[in-house]
Amino acid sequence: MHKKKVVSNSVIGFSFKILMLVIGFVSRKIFIVFLGEEVLGLNSLYSNLLDLLNLADLGIGVAVQYQLYEPLVNKDYEKQSKILSAARKLYNRIGLCVFTAGIVLSFFIQWLIKESTYPISFIRLSFMISVSGVSIGYFFVHKRLFLQSDEELGLVNIIDLLAKIGTTIVSLVLTVIFHNYFLYLIINALYGLIGNLIIHVVFKKKYPNITSKDKSNQLESRYLTANLKNVVPMKLSNYVYNSTDNVIISKILGLVTVARYSNYMTIINGIMGIEYILGNVVTSSIGKIMKEKNNIKEVFDYYLLFQYVHFIFTNFCTVSITILITPFIQIWLGESFLLDVYILVLLIIDFFIHSMYQPAYVLFGAAGKFKDDKFITMISAVLNIIFSLVAVYFIGLSGVILGTIVSDIYIWIVRSYQMVGRFFKQSLHQYFLLMLKYTCLTIGSVAISIALIKLFVTENIYLEFIFRAIISVIIPNIISFFFTFKAKEFLTLKKMVQQKLNTIGDKR
Repeated sequence: MHKKKVVSNSVIGFSFKILMLVIGFVSRKIFIVFLGEEVLGLNSLYSNLLDLLNLADLGIGVAVQYQLYEPLVNKDYEKQSKILSAARKLYNRIGLCVFTAGIVLSFFIQWLIKESTYPISFIRLSFMISVSGVSIGYFFVHKRLFLQSDEELGLVNIIDLLAKIGTTIVSLVLTVIFHNYFLYLIINALYGLIGNLIIHVVFKKKYPNITSKDKSNQLESRYLTANLKNVVPMKLSNYVYNSTDNVIISKILGLVTVARYSNYMTIINGIMGIEYILGNVVTSSIGKIMKEKNNIKEVFDYYLLFQYVHFIFTNFCTVSITILITPFIQIWLGESFLLDVYILVLLIIDFFIHSMYQPAYVLFGAAGKFKDDKFITMISAVLNIIFSLVAVYFIGLSGVILGTIVSDIYIWIVRSYQMVGRFFKQSLHQYFLLMLKYTCLTIGSVAISIALIKLFVTENIYLEFIFRAIISVIIPNIISFFFTFKAKEFLTLKKMVQQKLNTIGDKR
């Protein structure tokens, strides 16, 4: 059952993220043409500041999902209702806190911007509208978490996609007609609310035995908040990694640099978002498996399989980013939006490292190892922010990215030790050799791909992009197959795919 859920939810999740990425590209292009590059930089800064406000979640979402695994396995509807009720009350309070904190932050936002041609009243009001959309979304999020815990991520993604398509079309049409940033923000602020309202209706029909209005939930509330002292550092670290770069760039280098950097990060974060879909699916499935089984070796085999799938995806995406992102930016936005090559190299290294340590990160959440992760994330956050702040003054934008890379290397090594060595009690030597093998195969894939594209020289950017796309599909996947087709993980994955195809054939 778990394998079927992983496969189906992954397919839906990947499709969802790809469509969302396409929607993002179209939106960004229209945004630049009709609202301008500076407003785009402002919008990117807002996104990062809203991530800061979302720290008010304090990791309760992770705790809610972890608490739900056991009652879901045991079909304990009363326990599920109590947990959901406790989560609803906590999130209602969080929504109010986020709104209040956002209003307060809006009066200091000018300190985070080096310079702007827009008046502070415009900046402050537009940020308040953005905050309103985020805070409203908290009031139904507990039911979204329940569906994710019950391995219904595919259903959640379909609902989100429908809501996103609807709000995006309306916001872009209004942007083209009126060239008004406020209208754009108001419509997009409704996205989270609409998606959660639909989930609310679906939840009531799908789970009639479960209610979130149970008042006897004090014990569950204590359980949900018990791990906060351990989860909060993890949330802070995630914020530092994902959301402080634009704030630093805005303050020191300006909004235009934010806009150009965020164009690249839109592509890279979109690809990472696809990875996170697989991670969310696997977290729910492995979380349940851990509650059902006591065989740690069997769970470790799932971990290695997950790591192998991540390597295949990472290898393909690393090559694709390396040889496709420059011509894509030229086609999408124009040559003036390109960043220097050495900055691109740093972004690629950052992507590879961050992608490869995702399996260890996911298993931390599935195993509820929040306490062990506490000091890892605190140190990584300090490394990132200090290195970035110092380096940006000496080498500019590349200093910000180097700070993230230093943090990533630290996390990859230490999290691997925590999960493989301490939790699974397996050989770290063998595991790091495996990671070294995956790294070398990716470097080889990149090198061969770069060498091949130099053989095809044309002034037609579209033909060049098509040729590079073909190379990015063929080379990394051939190398991945050739050097791993005898590996246990490959054989297991092959067997799972064959079983899925046989099941589809039998249904026909």
